[in-house]
Amino acid sequence: MPSWLAKAKAALKPPEPKQPEPFRLECVCGEVFEGTRTHREQRLTCRICDSELFVLPESVYPVPKLPVSPLRKQQRAAPEPESEPEPESAPADEAELAGPADQIKIQPKPKPKPRPQPRSAEADSEPKPDAIPAQTIAIDHRRGIWDRRRFSRRMITPFRALLCGILAVVVITGYAIIHSRNIERAQVIMVEEERAGRAALEEGSLAKAAESFEKLHDALITLGSDDQQSRALLQLCYEVRAANNLIPNSLYEMITEAIDKSNGDSYGNWDDAFDFAYEGKWIVLEAPVPTDITVDEMKFDIPLIVSDESAVVVASTDDIQASDLGAAGETMIIAGQLQSCIAETEDGRTWVVHLEPGTVFLWSNLQTYELLGFDADDVIQDVLAEQTRRMGGEP
Repeated sequence: MPSWLAKAKAALKPPEPKQPEPFRLECVCGEVFEGTRTHREQRLTCRICDSELFVLPESVYPVPKLPVSPLRKQQRAAPEPESEPEPESAPADEAELAGPADQIKIQPKPKPKPRPQPRSAEADSEPKPDAIPAQTIAIDHRRGIWDRRRFSRRMITPFRALLCGILAVVVITGYAIIHSRNIERAQVIMVEEERAGRAALEEGSLAKAAESFEKLHDALITLGSDDQQSRALLQLCYEVRAANNLIPNSLYEMITEAIDKSNGDSYGNWDDAFDFAYEGKWIVLEAPVPTDITVDEMKFDIPLIVSDESAVVVASTDDIQASDLGAAGETMIIAGQLQSCIAETEDGRTWVVHLEPGTVFLWSNLQTYELLGFDADDVIQDVLAEQTRRMGGEP
């Protein structure tokens, strides 16, 4: 027969059925699974430890044909050594492996039965060394079975360290750029708002000057300068802020109103009246340097023409340095923001006016003092000049 006809018949001949591929798997608990592979993957569940095993499907690739070498020809020609007799095969009902996945027969290993021995309660509580806890076995239907005891995830890897370094450089660079722009903008604002605020003070427009000096204050805080010019500008900002938010009445009139409302001589409650009209407002106090100065506070007595009534203003010593105070009895001018005005009864009734800590400062500018409506005589001018010198400024 011609060779081409034989090749054609061989090509048209249906392929021979593939022999089943057996498999043998051993579970983590020691159970053995045997069977044949199918065209799809199989998932077997152990009846002892409920673990899941994954069986690969049968290979779709043909068996490779190895090239015949001269050495292999000599090995084939050599007589084969006598082989040992094979052991007797298992019965057909136990050795049969062919069939679908649901007909796979599991052959458990024979385990010797241990002799029962009396054990104590402590021995029963101890874990068995060969036992594997069920929570250590995790099943992933995509990757198969993995043991958490052997799985370790590194939190810090070279790639993550590189990303953290890049992120840190970006953050630091961004902060440096934003900070430099804020500094440049604050320098421009400082020059513009100082000029506008001083012009408003010359015109006598206190509200307009306060608006400009608030912006100047924020710019000075951003710059963080501590030179003499910056301290003088901050002092001017504080004085303009206090002058623009003074209490509607004098301090004496406020305490007189508190006495009348607490005695029932006038309509209304003093606490509500203080919260509405006085809380958060500023006062400017001209008084002698007190002799009653403690570590935390100093008290200024306020004269009242009311029987059994007295008043005192309490300020924090953290706001004013001891070197800025003169001798006891010397006149000083301070400003502060009202915090409370309450009555304390001991021998008589004393009204205690507390100033908000962090807001008390010495007054030093003559121009802003005159904007308050006070008359600045020679004594007041000398007091303001002396307080300016004590704070390191030029009168």
